[in-house]
Amino acid sequence: MRRFFIISGAVFILFLVLGCGEDIKAPPPVSDEFPIATICNPGEGARFSQDAKIMFLGKGIDAKDGNLPDSQLVWSSDKDGIIGSGEFHIDTLLSIDTHMIRLEVTDSDDNSGSDSISIVVFIDSAMVSVPSTAGFYMGWDDGVDSTGMNEEPEHTVALNEFQMGQYEVTFSLWRKVRTWGESNGYTFDNDGQQGSDLASSTIQHPVVNISWRDCIAWCNAYSEKEGLTPVYYTSSAQTELYKDSSTGVDIRNDCVVWNDNGFRLPTEAEWEWAARYINDADYVDGDRHSGYNINADVNDCAWYENNSVYTTHGVGERVANSLGITDMSGNTFEWCWDWYQNYAGISENNPQGPYSGMNRVLRGGSWVDYSENCHTSKRAFFIPGSVSNNWGFRVCRSGS
Repeated sequence: MRRFFIISGAVFILFLVLGCGEDIKAPPPVSDEFPIATICNPGEGARFSQDAKIMFLGKGIDAKDGNLPDSQLVWSSDKDGIIGSGEFHIDTLLSIDTHMIRLEVTDSDDNSGSDSISIVVFIDSAMVSVPSTAGFYMGWDDGVDSTGMNEEPEHTVALNEFQMGQYEVTFSLWRKVRTWGESNGYTFDNDGQQGSDLASSTIQHPVVNISWRDCIAWCNAYSEKEGLTPVYYTSSAQTELYKDSSTGVDIRNDCVVWNDNGFRLPTEAEWEWAARYINDADYVDGDRHSGYNINADVNDCAWYENNSVYTTHGVGERVANSLGITDMSGNTFEWCWDWYQNYAGISENNPQGPYSGMNRVLRGGSWVDYSENCHTSKRAFFIPGSVSNNWGFRVCRSGS
């Protein structure tokens, strides 16, 4: 299968060299009367974030004329009308929607033929409102394993309304904000990577190989870029924004202005409530995957070791949960704000986690994990300066 990927801004268009071969999509036999259209790229059901370069490749073949010239190949969308012409077309302006893409070819006798596929263009920065809760049972009473990751005991947590990223942060969004940040006084310890495997990943895959500290600085940069108020500061005085993830400094709860409107990491409690939410009164059990109430088969809701082919996948390809949030089970573990510590077992209101610690919390399981590690109560932890190709993150904002 042909692959197309973008690395550090350079576009490697392999299909221009390799052509529209039979191993991509075998064209049907050429008719004596009508030309044949064949779309070779993208594939059926492909997903693209709103600013991605979508590369269209197709062929028009006629029994009399052979390969038809570019002027006789027209690309169109059922949502946006005619979008281009020729065997090869790059588009960055398709509307946010599900599109039926059509390639129509016309021969010299005005006979025509066509081929069509469906693709999705989505907003990778979309946010979802998560309702408040007067109290849900966070954790799982049978949730302790040999690694020391402890989900016990269940305890009641109340939360105000907040917003959660519908998707894990894509490499596309990460790179756009990081580039802006580096031009506006921010320093990042790690560049990030487009998914776990550069040979097969695209900019629609979640960003990986970023540390907790990178996420904190990036959230501030994202807030400033979007005209919002950053929430993370270097000290409890809250006078200097956290802008440098290479310093090795780990900030505390009192370094955060929690009610400001900027982007931040979700607290562990916010993450779990968003992952388990069904409605204001019901939520998924802690030993089940996110979206279990919609589809009980974990294979349909999560990329994990049994179905991932040992790589990340583009965000939003699995079944969403009741809030419309995707990939909260599987694909990548997600950094949360909190220091890791065993639960105290007391009722809490908008908990922010321990004041200090050694490790920060990760949630959700990943492409390389067993399905039980993708359960909604499952906890993981690691030191905040570390990176892995199965760790990513999603953003959160306070308020409605």
